Amino acid sequence: MHPILFEIPNRSTLAIEVVVVEAVVGIVCLLGWLALRARAPSGWAATTLSTVAILVGLHFVLSWFMKGDSIKIYTFGVVIIVGFLAGARYLSSQTGKLGIPSQTMFDWGFWLLVTGIVGSRILYALLNYEEFEQNKLQVFAIWNGGLVWYGGLIPAVIVGVLLLLKWKLPVLPVCDACASAMMLALGIGRWSCLLAGDDYGRPTELWQGIRFYSGLVPEGLKGIPLHPTQLYMSVNALWLFFVLEWVRRRSSYAGKTFAAMLILYAATRAFFIEPFRGDFVERNPSWKKHVAAQLKVERPADGAAVTIERGTAVSGGGRTGRVLGGAWATGATYDDDGKAAPRDVVMAGGQVGARLWVVSDAPLSRAEAAAFHRLQWAVDRIEGHEDVKVTVLEVRAYGSDLPSPPGFVSTSQWISILVAGGGVLILVIARKLRQPGFAESVAARQAA
Repeated sequence: MHPILFEIPNRSTLAIEVVVVEAVVGIVCLLGWLALRARAPSGWAATTLSTVAILVGLHFVLSWFMKGDSIKIYTFGVVIIVGFLAGARYLSSQTGKLGIPSQTMFDWGFWLLVTGIVGSRILYALLNYEEFEQNKLQVFAIWNGGLVWYGGLIPAVIVGVLLLLKWKLPVLPVCDACASAMMLALGIGRWSCLLAGDDYGRPTELWQGIRFYSGLVPEGLKGIPLHPTQLYMSVNALWLFFVLEWVRRRSSYAGKTFAAMLILYAATRAFFIEPFRGDFVERNPSWKKHVAAQLKVERPADGAAVTIERGTAVSGGGRTGRVLGGAWATGATYDDDGKAAPRDVVMAGGQVGARLWVVSDAPLSRAEAAAFHRLQWAVDRIEGHEDVKVTVLEVRAYGSDLPSPPGFVSTSQWISILVAGGGVLILVIARKLRQPGFAESVAARQAA
């Protein structure tokens, strides 16, 4: 993967003549854009001038923050911008049929983008507050990754509706067009996660497994085939784009497409994508408060083949838990990585040793969490396998290199359920209002 696309010299490392020329170009482009904005706000000239002015401004701002280091242009941000521009362009082309100026839609999309990024970062910071305890200014370092989609979607919807009401624009027809545009932008933007190694999947032996050697994937998972959940999400969004377009062009009332987007996206993500995610611990911090233990299981050399199923109950030391999975090794030799695989642990006939991970049913108490380095979990029993000897090799907080237990419902899945519920509510309200659908609104305007 390629998290960094290229690097730009810092302002402090450039010759003063270059800095002056850059500043003059930026100011000229800004003034030119302001002059063209009133006459041809959506023309290529205005777009080019505004883009150059923004890039020059960003260079100066980032140079101040980087303290002399070169400015790294991350693939993550570039792809997100490409996705946003594609979605905004498509949105303006559709709302233009309603008589809404394209510049108005670009302005609307800009505020949605800003709101979405801020909201996504705030939710990520709330879910991972420990990451910023040492340096709280790192909250603003979004170039290091850390955006939660639902954290941006919900506030962006609220801000978007308020802006449409303020500008006296048709709320539901615009939201219907925005639903399709949003899926188009997301389908492109999710490639940024793939290139950055974010939102990675679980280990897999299937043909579509992809290996990461850089980026945001944890060191313990680099080089291991993982589900390309980033691509799953991209394909899902692009599929929904075509479905929503079909719904929008045939809907008899406004708001149906937007409600369908919320319901379909939430349902497909919760049930068809989330089960394959491998970063559920980072997105579900409460699970870190559970106890995980690595066990060494031994038995007589003449033992028959046996399977220790994932989810099997374990107990000892006053705690109960479940088997997550593991890796077995022949004889007394054990793998050094000790990573748990999301599958049952199989011991062939004559095999005397196995290694597996277990997780406690109950989370740590406050006192235990505060003194975790002194905590022990003396697991001594595996239900249904009383003939094996169990030795605890390691005890620690539940880490991201372990798969989720059977039946675990992630925070993202719970939010998906709430979003789908919001979509159902919007659908009920839209059906009651029965405002003209997008196609009918366009036809009425053309007839007028």
